Amino acid sequence: RQHQVHNHIPVLYMTHELTGKTLFCSLTISPDYRNTDYFELLSRTRLLFMGLFKERFDEDVIVELQGVSTEDGGCPFWDSLGRHFFDMDFATADHHSGIKSKTFIAELMPSHPIYVPLLTEEAQASIAVPHAAAETNCQLLHREGFRVGNHIDIFDGGPTLSGLVNDLNTVKSMHSKSVKITTSNGGGVKYLVCNGHFSDFRCVIGQLTDGIGDVIRINRSLAEALKVSEKERITFAAL
Repeated sequence: RQHQVHNHIPVLYMTHELTGKTLFCSLTISPDYRNTDYFELLSRTRLLFMGLFKERFDEDVIVELQGVSTEDGGCPFWDSLGRHFFDMDFATADHHSGIKSKTFIAELMPSHPIYVPLLTEEAQASIAVPHAAAETNCQLLHREGFRVGNHIDIFDGGPTLSGLVNDLNTVKSMHSKSVKITTSNGGGVKYLVCNGHFSDFRCVIGQLTDGIGDVIRINRSLAEALKVSEKERITFAAL
């Protein structure tokens, strides 16, 4: 105090706070479909499933985003921290964690706090920064209501997003109605439409005209794709 010196030092430490939370995993889609409705279908279908069967999931949902890596296959965060405790480069460690788990990293990493200023400038700059290739995923997740939390990945320093199932936009906007099958080819607005079957869950992109009441009309091809019959209930959310 006599020298009027005061400084805030950011610290990283291992935690098990996210154990037991629902993990919204990454997915792979053909490049031809990345900027189409099918990207939304593949991503948000899982949210409809979670909304229908909430009792099977924790109310807290987390998403681990890929961290920053370089064009030559390196990772600033790994090179500055994890590599000191493992005799392997980032690509090899990435392979092990991908086909097994990240548990082996947590087991061999020191349990003591890591003072961030001791890392390289490149590693510090990459903390909680998603990979450029994850930009589309980030936009979708933020629209859904996921927010950046205080946790980062022990492996590459990527950010962890979190949200509550009931607060996610797809879950909040989903509706369930009884089916009336028609011969009309239909029209209307595009929706994500799913059946209510747990063991044979199906979700498609379909055009619906929602109206007043508990009954919604769908054409026969849509009913066949969903494997639903007259008076069964379907659930839908705007695309």
